Amino acid sequence: SGDIGYVALANKLIAVVDLSDGSVRDTFQVPGKPIDMALSENGQRLWLLHSRRSVSVLDPDDGSVLATMDSGKSPQDLAINRSGSRAYVLGAWFTNTLQQYNGKKLRPRATIDVSKAPTSMALTPNGKTMVVSHDPPGPSGKLKYSLVDTKKGRVAETFSLRHSAEIM
Repeated sequence: SGDIGYVALANKLIAVVDLSDGSVRDTFQVPGKPIDMALSENGQRLWLLHSRRSVSVLDPDDGSVLATMDSGKSPQDLAINRSGSRAYVLGAWFTNTLQQYNGKKLRPRATIDVSKAPTSMALTPNGKTMVVSHDPPGPSGKLKYSLVDTKKGRVAETFSLRHSAEIM
């Protein structure tokens, strides 16, 4: 409904915040130090990427863990599509992977190999394409980008730009 927010705290806690007055309604313990999180559009699941190299799906009402899945080495970013049927975790630098999860069955779906040195990702509003930026070492000064077809689970195209993206 937009009147509650969730704030990840460094001490393995999530604060449930009343956005009308900024008060903390509740806190709940989470499995590891939060790295990234996303709330499903319907507000029924809170996805949490945490320091235990895992992604946990929580019930946002009480913080109970519905599922915990491996996120691979060096997890960096988390994204979910609008319906909550798919979730994604980008592995930083040397892992070169995008993990895909089934948001309904709460289990891993696929591992998608992406170009070297992934740094960030952004899911298109329709959920059909993930854009992954890469910052490969070397003198080229060009950042690479991968367009991932999320339905087919593969990189559809990779291209370079002379300038780097600050925000995607």
